[in-house]
Amino acid sequence: MTTPTPRTLHLSASAVSAYKACPTRFRLGYIEGLRLIEDTESQRVGNNWHKLHEIYRDGQRILLNQEYGGVVIPMQNKVDPFQAAMDWLNQWYSRIPDSKTPEEWATERVILATCFAAHCWYYQNETLETLATEISFRKPLYHPKTRLPLNLDEVLVPGKIDRLIRYNRHISVGDYKSTTKSIDSDSIFWNHLRLDTQINLYVDAAQWMQKKGLLVEYGIDPSEPVAGAFYDVWHRPTIKPSKLTQAETAEFFKTGKYCNTDFKVGLDGENNQVLTVNGELAEYFPGAKEGKGAIRETSEMYGARLLADIYERPTFYFARREIPCTDEDTRRFQSQIYSIYQSMKTMRDTGHWFQCEHSCNATFPCAYIPICFHGVDVTAGQTPAGFRRIFADLTKEGETVEL
Repeated sequence: MTTPTPRTLHLSASAVSAYKACPTRFRLGYIEGLRLIEDTESQRVGNNWHKLHEIYRDGQRILLNQEYGGVVIPMQNKVDPFQAAMDWLNQWYSRIPDSKTPEEWATERVILATCFAAHCWYYQNETLETLATEISFRKPLYHPKTRLPLNLDEVLVPGKIDRLIRYNRHISVGDYKSTTKSIDSDSIFWNHLRLDTQINLYVDAAQWMQKKGLLVEYGIDPSEPVAGAFYDVWHRPTIKPSKLTQAETAEFFKTGKYCNTDFKVGLDGENNQVLTVNGELAEYFPGAKEGKGAIRETSEMYGARLLADIYERPTFYFARREIPCTDEDTRRFQSQIYSIYQSMKTMRDTGHWFQCEHSCNATFPCAYIPICFHGVDVTAGQTPAGFRRIFADLTKEGETVEL
């Protein structure tokens, strides 16, 4: 028995990026349809950062009882976009997964909440007009020389543009990015974005939709071309929760202040042996001398220190920049994606896929390392532990079905 796989090649941005990194990664993810059951931390944080902006941006238009990511936003808070976003975040992080400790899960939530609040503060006076959101497309792939569309039964280019914006009198494809790399003005990060598959594909798709008159409903006239991309980038924190010194701990117990924020320190439990800060259990390390000791930051204390750091150096954490896309850039990308399609098609039709060993741990560990390193054959439909299939899942209750 073999697993049904789609005949039509879907050149989504994620599929093309996977293929460029490693053809075997593409095969496992987009031909076999294997996906990790649980998202990686980077994926989860990035997705939730995007979702916070989505809720905040659309807050005034939220309908009663509308869900965001499976979480219903309380009705009384729908008039306040920021509070609606925070309510969603708190609900999302209310259940701790088995792979995380309560402290790790609380810290991840605090990072998102703190940075999002600081982002809203930092850009509160900047004018940016959102013209359209969640714009789906399914466009044909064109031959770069004849400019004729290829058969849609063989290949198509699907996707969803998050938003189209007007900024500095330019119409651009807007995108939120989160990264751990430097976002300084002279950083290689910005030059690398010029090659970004997703944004090049989305700019190409937006320009195609505009020429077809498909953006008129959003008030975007064909005479006002999509000029490129607009990036709103968040540099994820590099500071981590840490232990205070004994002197800092003593001062904190005395004043209840930490990083210009008031906290309530309390003792609970039998014999008052449990230390809490704002009701959150705190870890205490007794010192060599009686009455001396140090406390480790709770998630809220860490959040206060993070917020102070953001206020002190906001450009370390946030940056916005327009990336223009010329006609030559578009033509070059169209030629590249056609070449990628031809290569994909050859490998799919012959069944010969090579591996790129340099991509296994580049930037982040590849999800398919356990499959590649151990030579696991998934072509007969087996679904390895920890994975699911998006085309035909041959597992029951998390267990692989024997074939």
